[in-house]
Amino acid sequence: MNTQAQLRQHTERAGALLSRGALDEAALELSRAIYLDPRDAVLRQRLAELFVRLGRKAEAVREFQQVAGHFAAKGELLKAIAFSRAILDLEPAHEETQRALAHLYARRGDASGPHRSLPRSMSAAARPASAAPHAPNNAPDDAPTATSDLHAREGKDDEPLFVDLSQAQRTPLFSMLDEETFLSLLATLVVRAVKAGEVLVREGEPGDSMFVVVHGAVDVLRGEPGPDARKLATLGEGSFFGEVALVARSPRLATVVAAADGLLFEIDREALNELALRHPLIERVVLDFYRGRLLANLLAASPIFRGLSSDERKRIAARFTLRSFSAGTAILEQNHPGAGLFAVLRGQCEVVHTTEAGARHAYPPLREGDLFGEISLLFGTPCTATVRALTHADVLELPAAAFNELVRPNKAVGAMLDRMARERLSRTTDLLLSRDEILDSWLV
Repeated sequence: MNTQAQLRQHTERAGALLSRGALDEAALELSRAIYLDPRDAVLRQRLAELFVRLGRKAEAVREFQQVAGHFAAKGELLKAIAFSRAILDLEPAHEETQRALAHLYARRGDASGPHRSLPRSMSAAARPASAAPHAPNNAPDDAPTATSDLHAREGKDDEPLFVDLSQAQRTPLFSMLDEETFLSLLATLVVRAVKAGEVLVREGEPGDSMFVVVHGAVDVLRGEPGPDARKLATLGEGSFFGEVALVARSPRLATVVAAADGLLFEIDREALNELALRHPLIERVVLDFYRGRLLANLLAASPIFRGLSSDERKRIAARFTLRSFSAGTAILEQNHPGAGLFAVLRGQCEVVHTTEAGARHAYPPLREGDLFGEISLLFGTPCTATVRALTHADVLELPAAAFNELVRPNKAVGAMLDRMARERLSRTTDLLLSRDEILDSWLV
């Protein structure tokens, strides 16, 4: 019987034994199948889960290590982390697997190349000891057996394997951390299994955690789930969502529903804040991640930048700088020249227009993600309102010089500005005629 036929026979026997509740015998058949094909990660996962049910923790850890190594070597970090978390649930003091993942994927301060070492215990090549077939009854006492071959292999378990990560995708957030911070973050992750149709976050509700899609996909909706909801996006494996909740205490901006059965990581704000006390880098990395996501969304959604290519938007995003303002500080002042284009990263800002008679007209406050300063920048006029920080505010600024260099020369943007000016002038003229009054500036 060839190897594939034997493999199929062992897996079918395992399934039949499981259906009868014969767990130990099923584990032996799965072990024998893995002995024939040591690199089958699906079989190893099934065996590890069976060992958990049997209370054989050490053997379950061994198999989960092999599965984690399989995905790590393929560059699928999130799946590798998921199995490392399963190991921690069984053996809280275990460190080898987590350190190996940190060594592979965390930010490197040296000039080492793409080849990194992976412990032999995670190589997905070792064979289960319980799977070795017995020698034939008539074999001599000193005849070599599969068991002796296994021991010869396992004597080399301390030899590292080298993994080429040159083609592996760097995972946002994790790959920006140093190894020690990476390890600490892994310990705070919660692995969450979800079912298709499950509402994960709801628009308008407060949020206190962010999520990473490890397996499956989620739909981002505007409004309540149902036939009237508008789908904004579908996020697949490796996508992050809900990170605004880690930066600002603002309501959820959209509803997110599981599009299929899957697996998520959940990162709680309270746990992350505690982690940041020991590792300040984590807060900076999360803020940088949020900053990049916010800018990408703003530049893609704003009509000012819609006509630009993705490469042009990336160059513009690189020119934004972070500025911090204490509560009560003016960012833009009415009747003063505009300084640039601004986006609220964290905090709230008030917007107030003061008439010549001294009457104050307040506009809705600006919150995380809101854009301001574009009118005076586009038309070269003084600001028609004062924008002031209501709370401590972190604001991203694209200076006027960078705007004029990178945005204004684009023909599509120029056409949009001309159209925008004519529409604004028409609306304002109609308003003034209806009130029979003249204002110094129509750009309110």
